[in-house]
Amino acid sequence: MACCPAFDYDIIVWRWEVDPEPGTVFDIMDTAHIPTGVNETGYSNPGYDILNAIQHTESDEAKRLEALWDMQQIANGDIVQIVLFYPQTVEAYRTDRFTGWITEASHLALEDFFSMINIEPVK
Repeated sequence: MACCPAFDYDIIVWRWEVDPEPGTVFDIMDTAHIPTGVNETGYSNPGYDILNAIQHTESDEAKRLEALWDMQQIANGDIVQIVLFYPQTVEAYRTDRFTGWITEASHLALEDFFSMINIEPVK
């Protein structure tokens, strides 16, 4: 989704809803997305871009997570975006009818495929 490829604004308030796959939200700040308007800030950092390419191709989960954490530190340190709020969400689930819920995560999301793969009817 392109926001504002002309960069003809002083400030925008924007909202992103993030997929369970973290690569999606990290793409937003990649230099390659400046011309499309997806990178609505015009942010560019070659080190970040290299890590983003790595995280998209790395098959070792620990190495990929390391790249993602490094990208997060770069984006936070460079103050690419200012987060104004985090929306409060409520999810409900029935333990009397289904088992296998992942409740240890900080956020149980019914739209998150990985939260749903272990769910089975109570026998």
